[in-house]
Amino acid sequence: MAASGSDELHQALIRDHFRRPRNRGEPEEPATSGRAHNRFCGDTVIIRVRVEDGRVAEITFDGRGCAISQAAASMLTVVAKGKNLDTIARLREMFVDGLGPEGPPLPKDLGDLRALAGVKRFPSRVRCAVLPFDALLYPLLAAGGPSRRRPPARQRHPKERSPRHTRHPMTAGATAHPATRAPAAAAAVFALAALATVQAPAAAQLTTPEEQFGYRLGTDYQLVNYEGLTGYWHLLAEQSDRMTLESIGRSEEGREQWMATITSPANRPNLERYKEISRRLAHAEGVSEAEARELAAEGKAVIWIDGGLHATEVLGIQQLMELVWQMASRND
Repeated sequence: MAASGSDELHQALIRDHFRRPRNRGEPEEPATSGRAHNRFCGDTVIIRVRVEDGRVAEITFDGRGCAISQAAASMLTVVAKGKNLDTIARLREMFVDGLGPEGPPLPKDLGDLRALAGVKRFPSRVRCAVLPFDALLYPLLAAGGPSRRRPPARQRHPKERSPRHTRHPMTAGATAHPATRAPAAAAAVFALAALATVQAPAAAQLTTPEEQFGYRLGTDYQLVNYEGLTGYWHLLAEQSDRMTLESIGRSEEGREQWMATITSPANRPNLERYKEISRRLAHAEGVSEAEARELAAEGKAVIWIDGGLHATEVLGIQQLMELVWQMASRND
């Protein structure tokens, strides 16, 4: 679908703030700083602010991450300057509300931040957009911000544990290897072959991630490392007739890398044939147009999903376990 004119303008504004950030760097005078980090994608924003007479006299930012978080930080420094602390707190509430699924349009008071309205279509990126506001809260509170109140705590799922009763992320999971030393780049990948083309029989009852690990994936302060993932995958492969595992080598740290293939049991005897068809169509050497059409009709579409790239981005390896379980267990 082609982007609308307003969408194109918003995207251009986001790119402009990302490539030519406003107020990036150290402030001219000593300031109080706050830092916010998105543990799912690794984005970080640092806000430095100097408050005089209850208003923001100077504000700068620094950080690293995606265009959304860094552009939002640039936009926020422009909007916040000169504002009193209560106004900034109110702007944050309007921004967060507007990025909700049924949120109202973002008001003009938010300035260029309104260009981020489209982020609501991608719930996983909303946190990136709000990150600069969260970083700003801490120096505002230190400077005597609105009633010195912290932002309301996120509503927890009833089965989630309180953070003070959970294991540290470094030790969470089924093995002794810490999550930060089990990079998502260790080829946690799977190929999904032609689920849409052959009606799969009813799936057997499989162990859910919550049953395996004792908490819902994505729960605060809980991370499963790579060995936890591979152990769970081996269990699912034993329980499901849709899933097989194949070793595809070892990582730089010597960990075995696994590829999971999920497909209808009816497809399984023909997987090598489907691979050969894909290879021939990809190279297209010595294949006539008529033969290519025949191969395309016989073959099956294969979807390849890679489990992540950067070791600091922990979401990829976590969502893979949930996604593989759903593909192996559901029939919708």
